[in-house]
Amino acid sequence: GLEFSLDSSLSGRDGEQIVVRDPFGRPIKIDRVTPARPGKAVFLTLDHTIQANAEQVLRQTVSQWRAKSATAIVLDPKTGAVLAMAEAPSYDANKSPSVNPTRQRNRAVSDAFEPGSVFKVVTIARTLLGEPRLRKWIAQFGFGQPTGIDFPGENQGLLPPYWSGSTIGNVPIGQGIAVTAIQLASVYAAIANKGLWVQPHLVDHVQGEKPPAPRTRRILSPRVNRTLLQMLKGVVSDTGTAASAEIRGYSVAGKTGTAQKPGSHGYEAGKYVATFVGMVPASNPRLVVLVSVDEPTRAIFGGVVAAPAFAQIAAFDLQYLEVPPDLAVR
Repeated sequence: GLEFSLDSSLSGRDGEQIVVRDPFGRPIKIDRVTPARPGKAVFLTLDHTIQANAEQVLRQTVSQWRAKSATAIVLDPKTGAVLAMAEAPSYDANKSPSVNPTRQRNRAVSDAFEPGSVFKVVTIARTLLGEPRLRKWIAQFGFGQPTGIDFPGENQGLLPPYWSGSTIGNVPIGQGIAVTAIQLASVYAAIANKGLWVQPHLVDHVQGEKPPAPRTRRILSPRVNRTLLQMLKGVVSDTGTAASAEIRGYSVAGKTGTAQKPGSHGYEAGKYVATFVGMVPASNPRLVVLVSVDEPTRAIFGGVVAAPAFAQIAAFDLQYLEVPPDLAVR
């Protein structure tokens, strides 16, 4: 994983000394010395408190809904820093040989899934701008290509190269296309950041080295972005699909998604992925939180399954980071 990809920085280099000796083994001179280089410390963007809380909430969510698995990402939308990237069930890396290989991967980066309605922000943005070519517009958001996050094994997702009549109907509602959790979270982070996409990253800096500047690109104009944000705020209301994502004292904007899972012979009956992605406070977002639950069994909708987990994670993080409320509490 991440440690392996940073091995050259972490492990350092052995020193070397060439010594010339006489026939009796006594040193005569030192011919060459190559000094050892100690390993460097690597500082991550992950916050252990935010990470631990996200893991706990996911464990509760998987248990409550008897789900196959769940994933959560917490992002700083302005910097692209990943504050948490959690999964349930997880595993002890010290016991990896005895763990099923399917659990030994970072699903937030390596697994692609059909997102459902949470993808509609892309479709709506295209409509607001009058962009005629949907596939080109989707690619502009970064789908179908890696984000470039500094974690090995990133999946680029699937953007169909050839479109049929059914593709035109399915893709706008988030079916027939596959995305990763980090792709989806980074797009919502761009909306939270006034339309400016910032490359997500896990490494803050390496000891003694200047932190690299993450890539950025504008994917939405400020005007369209404001309209989208207002629409997303309406989702998290008493009349929206994600009332359970509300957080006392804070405005929230986000979107639910409920997608059928594809199988070898079409979509599989009774198998869904429930997702919610939101930003808080909506007036000036400090955090973007994604929660995706794979194959929940007691309910299937993103607003029922994933949104409450979002609220738990985000509410804790706002208090922990001492982000002031932006709504009057009655």
